[in-house]
Amino acid sequence: MNKKNWFGAGLLVIMLPLLAASEKSLKVMISDWFESCSVIVQVDDLISNSGKHYLPIKLFVLGTPPTNAKLVVSTTLDAFTKLEYIHDLNSNNRSLHPKVPTSPSTAPTANIAVDIYPFKEKLLYSFKAHVADFQAKSIENKTIPVGAFIQFLPDEKSKLCRVEADTVFNMLVGSGPWPRFFFLVVLILILAGSIKLMKD
Repeated sequence: MNKKNWFGAGLLVIMLPLLAASEKSLKVMISDWFESCSVIVQVDDLISNSGKHYLPIKLFVLGTPPTNAKLVVSTTLDAFTKLEYIHDLNSNNRSLHPKVPTSPSTAPTANIAVDIYPFKEKLLYSFKAHVADFQAKSIENKTIPVGAFIQFLPDEKSKLCRVEADTVFNMLVGSGPWPRFFFLVVLILILAGSIKLMKD
């Protein structure tokens, strides 16, 4: 075999397991890569609208998490006034949470949290972390760091989830059906190319 043949064979070995998987199987594979339960925390850039400032936060749950959890949003200075559950009209997920986990409005604080119960896979988790006016510029310019975390209760007996920020390596967890479809199309094209290389 020449170099092209070896390269094609290598691509084929890598692509076949992925192509053998359906959309559901891809989710299972991703779950195996990131342990049996994964939570992806996505914090978007600050949005200012009608004099109000907030950070959009989304959670994507894969696998079976503990039924009790807490979303905690933190920064180094007093900035957050409210953590509010919202109905994300742009989301592909139309399964709303049975409760509305929203914190009461408070004076600006560095850490704000809300209890999520039940915390389950397949439900929509979209939040707004409201920011005080005097800290909006600092957060928008990223001069003060912001982080969002999932805190599990100490009395939970079930296995805890792996919690990560959204990255290119776990983007399929939170993506809709179209991105996953195009991902499979790309894999098929790569497979076809690798087979052609092996034949040449």
